[in-house]
Amino acid sequence: MFNVIKTVHLPVRAEKLWRDIGSFGAVGAWHPMLSGVDSQGDVPGARRIAHSRDGGIQVERLKDYNGTDCIYRYEMESTPMRLRDYIGEFRVDDNGDGTSTVTWMAHFEPADGNGEETARKIETFIKAGTDSLKARYINQ
Repeated sequence: MFNVIKTVHLPVRAEKLWRDIGSFGAVGAWHPMLSGVDSQGDVPGARRIAHSRDGGIQVERLKDYNGTDCIYRYEMESTPMRLRDYIGEFRVDDNGDGTSTVTWMAHFEPADGNGEETARKIETFIKAGTDSLKARYINQ
């Protein structure tokens, strides 16, 4: 099993940040590697179809969504990457001082012997997302 975890500390209250980025489909508005996302909403079982700038399509299904605790979990249904049992988690934690921490995690099993390459691709994608949030909220 591979684990990728990226965090970013932002000078924004958690509730405001969650309103901006916490919807399951919102990632399409702020992730630089995506050209768009079609989403069925924030109800467990909903799907999102992410369109990458390089033409790839990835389909994910929402497993759990908790707007009060600012967290959702999702699983991969289809992807061009060779992996299985992918579970992702996206959360915003209130730091109690007017700031928050975004944590994006992915846990998966490679479908072939090249897990390190797949882990690098997922890490690159998640890091691009957290870097984009950093630029958006810190370097305004």
